[in-house]
Amino acid sequence: MTSLSIGLGLTSTTVYNPANTGGAPAWSPAELFATGAEGTWIDPANSATLFQDVAGTQPVTAAGQSVARIEDLSGNGNHMIEPTAGLRPTLETDGTRSWLETTTAQRLRLPAMTYANSGTNFCLGTRRISVYLYSWRARTNTGYYAGLSHPSAAGTVSNLGGSMRVDGNIAATSRETLYAQVGDGDRVLTALDCATVALSGQETFLMSYGLTGPVAARLYAYVEISQAAPLDALARDALEAWTAAKMA
Repeated sequence: MTSLSIGLGLTSTTVYNPANTGGAPAWSPAELFATGAEGTWIDPANSATLFQDVAGTQPVTAAGQSVARIEDLSGNGNHMIEPTAGLRPTLETDGTRSWLETTTAQRLRLPAMTYANSGTNFCLGTRRISVYLYSWRARTNTGYYAGLSHPSAAGTVSNLGGSMRVDGNIAATSRETLYAQVGDGDRVLTALDCATVALSGQETFLMSYGLTGPVAARLYAYVEISQAAPLDALARDALEAWTAAKMA
């Protein structure tokens, strides 16, 4: 992949270079949070952040174990925690990649986060396993979501405003078309400049439409950042490329 110089509003310019070639540093989401931005960063490949208990005292040590706590790498303390044992995802790996896997009886729960800024951006690397509802991020009591609320009912997607992308391409605006666009493969799903007020202070689920629509799916990575303006195009592209590399 060609190296890409990106300006993220930080004090320096970083190079996106996942292979760490030519002496250039590899980019990571840490760049987005270097100046104290609000948000969360979940990386199942980082085994030091995974625990079998809510308190974070029993590390996950092998594939197939349930995950009760995934620590936030952004520095904001927005850890992903599932208190109910039967709803917890498991850690899975193919020897190269690692991911959290859910069944239709499990969920990935984000804590209630209150942001000062009006816009929220998020990016996730995921794969749908079951044919069911597929919101990318939805409030636990439903009503507000990004992505799909239903795979076949007529209508437009996302009541959070902003814009959405699938694998770096502009997302379809109808539910049926977006469902086909996401498909069943590994995907990078991005939502930009969503209305923070609709999600702030509320627990939310990833890849599930509230309490009514859990799916069987994989989560390879999740990054969320709230700021006054949408991510600029170069920062967005770097985040999407980093997320795609987690699935390669």
